[in-house]
Amino acid sequence: MYRYGLILIKIIDIFRYLLIIRAILSWFMHPNNPFYSLIIKLTEPLVFPIRELLSKVMKNTFLDFSVLGGFLLLSLLRNLVISAII
Repeated sequence: MYRYGLILIKIIDIFRYLLIIRAILSWFMHPNNPFYSLIIKLTEPLVFPIRELLSKVMKNTFLDFSVLGGFLLLSLLRNLVISAII
């Protein structure tokens, strides 16, 4: 169980880093860039449902907080896994 928990934590960490990279690159790169496109394809399954939920809750906003929401969700999940394996 401990080993699987550590593997899950590493996977969560990779996705957290990908979300950080996505947020930073969104300011500088065009979506047609192959590297940025790959980052979007990898993180969109997590970000899209959060974006849909936030669009219903936060109407008439120009800022997209879905990446931040995904990061917070992954951080919560990571903490739950850590507390479960300790």
